[in-house]
Amino acid sequence: CDLKEEIDRIIVKLPQESRQRNRPAALTVSVQEHFQVLKDQNQLLDRVRMVFNCGNSGNSVCSMDQLYCQAEGLHPILIHKVQQWASMTNGRFAVRTQSTTDDSSVHQKCDCEFKKWNEIDQSELSKELVMWAKIKTEERAVEKCLRSYGGDPSRLCDITRQSITVHDVRDLSDCVREIEKDEQVMLLRIKNRLDPDYDSKTSAGYRDLQLHLRSVTPETFSLGCELHVCELRECL
Repeated sequence: CDLKEEIDRIIVKLPQESRQRNRPAALTVSVQEHFQVLKDQNQLLDRVRMVFNCGNSGNSVCSMDQLYCQAEGLHPILIHKVQQWASMTNGRFAVRTQSTTDDSSVHQKCDCEFKKWNEIDQSELSKELVMWAKIKTEERAVEKCLRSYGGDPSRLCDITRQSITVHDVRDLSDCVREIEKDEQVMLLRIKNRLDPDYDSKTSAGYRDLQLHLRSVTPETFSLGCELHVCELRECL
């Protein structure tokens, strides 16, 4: 009940939709100054931003290639953010324990266990074995775009994605609060599939808390991908 009330409180303040957008034509003075400093330091920046943020300013992103360019830049940034949130809320990640190969030598099976990030962070080996979510494959993105979104790539909000597993509802609620307070992200949408009123038949019984957000840091501004929508799933 407390979680539902907390989610409902946050949802009231969120935008009405999540959609991938190109950068608006007009930038704030502070951001313009930031770009000028970066440009003075590195003349390659303009060419990087042209690739990451091509298209008409202010319009929805209509290029799958552009979304994947942005995703490549955001992938390590999102991983760093989920590590921060997990460290403050007892968040856990799947860590590989051993790998085996079946008789066909094609399919690899992997055993894993969930460990708190604060424990993982103490060992370089453990950090290398974390099973971070990969960028959504192009095949799955095209399939979802055609099947669910009428061929509109701007509605794909899970190309860049990660997940955090928590022990109980209290930790999950704490994690949501930390994300809401984080000035380096803009929370756009929350889908509460843990709500008792949610019909889990639509997701084959699967339940989680699904968040859409943008990373708004000097790093993402410099890459021109601060408007790219990422997905974070919080699981119990």
